[in-house]
Amino acid sequence: MGCRVCRYRFHQGTDLLYMTGFQEPDAVLLLESTGGLPEHKSILYVRPRDPHRELWDGPRAGPDGAAAFTGVTEAYNIDELGAHLEQKYSKMGFSVWYCTEEYVHPDHDDVIINSLTNSPHSHIDNVHTYTQLLHKLRLVKSPAELNLMRKAGQIAASAFRETMHSTRPDVMEYQLESVFEHHCKMKGAQTLSFPPVVAGGSRANCLHYIANNRELRAGDLVLFDAGCEYHGYVSDVTRTWPVSGQFTAGQRELYEAVLRVKQASIKASRPGVTLNQLNRSAANMISSELQGIA
Repeated sequence: MGCRVCRYRFHQGTDLLYMTGFQEPDAVLLLESTGGLPEHKSILYVRPRDPHRELWDGPRAGPDGAAAFTGVTEAYNIDELGAHLEQKYSKMGFSVWYCTEEYVHPDHDDVIINSLTNSPHSHIDNVHTYTQLLHKLRLVKSPAELNLMRKAGQIAASAFRETMHSTRPDVMEYQLESVFEHHCKMKGAQTLSFPPVVAGGSRANCLHYIANNRELRAGDLVLFDAGCEYHGYVSDVTRTWPVSGQFTAGQRELYEAVLRVKQASIKASRPGVTLNQLNRSAANMISSELQGIA
């Protein structure tokens, strides 16, 4: 039985977070070009202030607070979105760009599409998707973003070292998970990147094992795949180490083979090389290493 009154933590969509820094749910950003690019107007639709709900869930920014925080040109109540779209944009032949490849909020998606294309006087025949264009922008990181990414990696690396020191036979996989999460959050990470994989022994062969409910056994290896999120930027690291603190001869041979592939892949990572090329190269090297071991 689930808890009918439980509240789950909200995680902002990364595109909206990148564009605004706004962390509240039920928010929509509208960018309108005015007189040709790069001139534009930014309009943010957010939840209204609500003293009763805020007593339960915490403070809301409201339109005024959202405008002050983000610096957008205008901000309105999210309930006004449909009427604004239909009144101003559907009748004027605007070129509309929206995230049509992956809808993230069914209620808002329906309001946006219906208001723009299904109103009786609509002059909009087609809605283009902006996803690839926006993600090309996100590929190029600013110095501030690089610092956040480095910090996320540094926190995770430190947490991995702490978790390795806490590893021993008879510890539960979820207990190692808790060590990692505790260390990340104490170092400033807001949350983990994803549910960690803590897989002892043969469970490491399961690609997305997240039950983490087995007791670690002497002589086994433990595979740990985890990372943390630091102000919207995440790390993702996978490491494997011996539960008892020392590799067997066979474990060491395999570990060092994987290590050589990793180091060669890092060395091959340079401008102009694609991820597909790196993946194929790593697969070929793994095949060669395994043949050598056999």
